Amino acid sequence: MCLQKDPVTAAWFGGLMSDRICLHVILYATEGFFKSRPGEDRSYLELLHYAEALRLLRERLSVPEDELCISDSTIMVVLTLAGAAEFTGDREAAMNHRDGFSRMVSLRGGLEAMKGYEGAMRIKVCKSVTTQLAY
Repeated sequence: MCLQKDPVTAAWFGGLMSDRICLHVILYATEGFFKSRPGEDRSYLELLHYAEALRLLRERLSVPEDELCISDSTIMVVLTLAGAAEFTGDREAAMNHRDGFSRMVSLRGGLEAMKGYEGAMRIKVCKSVTTQLAY
């Protein structure tokens, strides 16, 4: 039981260990989830990690020919930002992140091309889209 590997969790952990943007976006989302409530001011740590995640993401996206622009970890970052924006009630930011995510998936060749992390990327993408459509 304890030794079973959930591919979606493994994907996030792998990204966390190897991608600075993933690290900051996960810390941002975690801080926001545990410390903030919709409509409340964000904590210093939450804003710090959010700003750093956005800075690093913009830096990565500024080189469109780099394959990292549409990598699994970049897509996971954008999905996490969209979910966090929904959580905080920032519909405009959530929509912007979802639009960026849609362009990334399209550039990758569509949902069928999402095969990273033993197919877990497709699962994560489908779950995220379904959850966000419910809002």
